[in-house]
Amino acid sequence: MLAQMAAGQQPPFPSIDGAGGGPALNPLAAAFGGITPNAGASVAVEPPRRKTLFQKLTPLIHAVSVLVLLVYFVFKWEPSAYDAGSTGVPESMGGWARWGSLVRAKNEEGGVQAVPIFAAFTTLQIVLHSIRIYNEPPPQPASGILGMIIPNLPPPLPNVIRTGMKYLQMGGAVMDDLSVLVFAVGVIVWGAGLVAVP
Repeated sequence: MLAQMAAGQQPPFPSIDGAGGGPALNPLAAAFGGITPNAGASVAVEPPRRKTLFQKLTPLIHAVSVLVLLVYFVFKWEPSAYDAGSTGVPESMGGWARWGSLVRAKNEEGGVQAVPIFAAFTTLQIVLHSIRIYNEPPPQPASGILGMIIPNLPPPLPNVIRTGMKYLQMGGAVMDDLSVLVFAVGVIVWGAGLVAVP
């Protein structure tokens, strides 16, 4: 073998699947029917599908919906709750003054009224995700290592993994919407603190 290498010839090495005259280098590969390193190269990979207009606009629809809910909460829902229970409250506590009191972290009588915005936000999320589930095309196959592993798993696991990935994507969208809501409330409170008369 050393003489062949010195002469510039390649010695006959055994292949992974046992072909080529030598024993298999890996008995595990021989047990699985001679899997070769190029076995995965013959798998046809679908090109990624282009996103539809709905898929492109879904994050914008979510953000606008949350902001519309917040505008309704600030300008209609909270003031009507304030007017319904504003007996004996000083008249100087106008709309922006109530929101400005949150900046000073004072618990003033007649401040911002508690309304169930979390229930409204949750309902909005259920509606948005229901629309998303019914209007989205079937998901694309996973890419990378997960895309190579999923087809080789036993029957219940691929569906569990795909469903789990979809729920993780939906959870990420809920967290994005919640962050838009919290940020917008913070901007409103900060702006009201600037505008309101102390």
